[in-house]
Amino acid sequence: MSKLNCMIDLETLGVGPNALILSIGAAKFTTDHLKVVDRFHQAIEPVTAFALGGVIDPDTVLWWMQPEREGGRKAWLSMRRVHVAEALEGFAMWLGEDMPIWGNGAPFDNVILRQAYARAGLPCPWNPFNDRCYRTKKAEAPGVKTKRIGTHHNALDDAVFQVAHLRGVLAATKTKLP
Repeated sequence: MSKLNCMIDLETLGVGPNALILSIGAAKFTTDHLKVVDRFHQAIEPVTAFALGGVIDPDTVLWWMQPEREGGRKAWLSMRRVHVAEALEGFAMWLGEDMPIWGNGAPFDNVILRQAYARAGLPCPWNPFNDRCYRTKKAEAPGVKTKRIGTHHNALDDAVFQVAHLRGVLAATKTKLP
């Protein structure tokens, strides 16, 4: 019986654990075929994230200003932005149940999202024992390439792409998710 896992991707204005979150993208996927079965995408009004302690890093702001990030900026600017607490509550409702949560880097997506829940005074919707590191897994097969789908630095597109790439990594390493 296939279980569900969730790949998350955040777009932020920083790189530390309290980085200000601009958007949350997530894709639920099956453990047997790594098929995406549901998606979540929400942009956040940065003023609300800043008011709750989200940290802005000037180097990250400059990184976002580079021409190759235009697609990600346009995607974010075209979205309806909500209060950070509303986005976090929406993600928790969408997630629905505790399941393994994959992020791109052990200290990045999962940690930043967990800290945002704490700053907003909301319970994190997954158990810390369910944190998974996509970056560690992809390092097991660095030669695996996957055709890029979607816009770079669009949180949802990146989450869906990461699931597709994870599928290739697992095939190359002949491993399966539990």
